[in-house]
Amino acid sequence: MVIRTRTALAVALVGAGACNWTSFDDLRDEVWVERVDKPNDSRLYGVAVGALPVTPQTAATAGANLVVLGRSSVSVSTLRYDQAGKRTTATVAGTELLQGLQFDELPLKPAMAVDPTTRPDVEGRPQNHRIAFGGATGNNQAGQGFVAIMDGDDLRNLVAVPRILGQAGDNGEVARMRPTGLAFVDVPETGGTTAGFPNRPELGDLVYARGTQLGALLDFGDSTRVTTDYPECAQANTADYDTATELVVADLNSNAGLEVAVGMGPADGNQGVPTSEIRIYSLDSIILTGSTIATPGACGTPGAPLAVPSFDAGYAMLGVKFDKDAAYSDLVYSAPSINTVYILLAGQPAPIQLTVPTTGSYFGYALAAGDLDGDDYPELVVGAPRSDVDGTTDAGAVFIYKYDLTNRNFTLVDGTSISPSSPSASEQFGKSVAVAPWGPAGGNILVVGAEGKVFTYFRTSLYDDVRTGR
Repeated sequence: MVIRTRTALAVALVGAGACNWTSFDDLRDEVWVERVDKPNDSRLYGVAVGALPVTPQTAATAGANLVVLGRSSVSVSTLRYDQAGKRTTATVAGTELLQGLQFDELPLKPAMAVDPTTRPDVEGRPQNHRIAFGGATGNNQAGQGFVAIMDGDDLRNLVAVPRILGQAGDNGEVARMRPTGLAFVDVPETGGTTAGFPNRPELGDLVYARGTQLGALLDFGDSTRVTTDYPECAQANTADYDTATELVVADLNSNAGLEVAVGMGPADGNQGVPTSEIRIYSLDSIILTGSTIATPGACGTPGAPLAVPSFDAGYAMLGVKFDKDAAYSDLVYSAPSINTVYILLAGQPAPIQLTVPTTGSYFGYALAAGDLDGDDYPELVVGAPRSDVDGTTDAGAVFIYKYDLTNRNFTLVDGTSISPSSPSASEQFGKSVAVAPWGPAGGNILVVGAEGKVFTYFRTSLYDDVRTGR
């Protein structure tokens, strides 16, 4: 079901200068946002939204290409817009999704990643889009973690057979076996990170976190690889820090190579522990000769941890350059249980903190970044799906922040948040967010997931209508 509405982007005025979306009389009959409802009977559609990159094959004709994950029946959908805003949808769900593999319902926040590159497939053919998600197998595979890597242009085509990660290292606890963080990465073909492991980057590499473990699916496109031989290592753990929340891979410091930042908190059932932390490893330190899924050794020593006074440090994470000329990426991580987002700017000793006054809004549940206003610098998008709007419980809201290069701080765009104009109780608008490239002109659009629906914004206060230029 699709509902098109002009006023769905309306936001309340907060102070002088805030934008009143209903005042654009010249756009009275135009549609600014499209709402796409769940493709099946699951309310749990839209738990994760990703933006597929522009490729040589799609640059000339496409508007935006999106991937949406549904939770309860486990569905993967693609939403493809042409430059006029016309949409086509494809969905694969249930037993059609991963034939021969029984799997459990995905967690509340499933691990999903989109490959930002457009590398060729194993036979050298152009590979437009790759997407990955993780979960746990059903009882017929003894409840093990798995990673599925799919072709975003043909959802019935698996880029690789699902990789069953096995139970080594975490005592078979299913909640800690399924991946909680995934990131596509180009691991060098030779050098320290691949010592003892054959590696051809054109076959695809993926880094993951699950429980106490960090690992890499090197050459996941090679069907001859034995899963238990993939590199994996075990982090040091205590009762306070033994379950990963999310990870991000980026160049975060002056050390050679990439870093892996991972949020670590207490196991399920031990969330009374009031602290968690972000650990930053070099990629080299988690890909170690002789340390595999079958026989994981200890990970290398991370840098000094970043402590967070909550149980959910790194629930969502980003690596992004707010200063496009910076040598290294900034690290963004959230703790939604305390309504806080942290931004550790490259080279700075302590993070900037963003928060909202509303208790329990889950500010930081979802994060995205991208240039929405066309100035070549990214904005930060923060989802707060438990925000109450106009007295409506858990309607949800999204906050967009602009970075001030001079003062090194963040300002809320328009001084207010974005919510649906007719909020519904428990809609949880903002449970997922994405910034998606639109067409050959190089602009970007905002996409927001809610309970059972996805909102695609053709126009906001930051950019003109991407379909018409108005």
